[in-house]
Amino acid sequence: MLPRHGRLRVPYPSSRNTAVWEDLEYLLLGAPFSGKGGIEGAARTLAKQMDRALDEEDN
Repeated sequence: MLPRHGRLRVPYPSSRNTAVWEDLEYLLLGAPFSGKGGIEGAARTLAKQMDRALDEEDN
């Protein structure tokens, strides 16, 4: 089942080890979303670390 976003159903991204990058989201985006730090830098760092985690799944 897909989560709802308004009237649309939106697929939630997943991978073999989703928990690894979900934990990164929490760690890296928590501060900017609570008003401490910039979101742009945190998002760039998250993207790089997520890419690494996903690359490791392929190896």
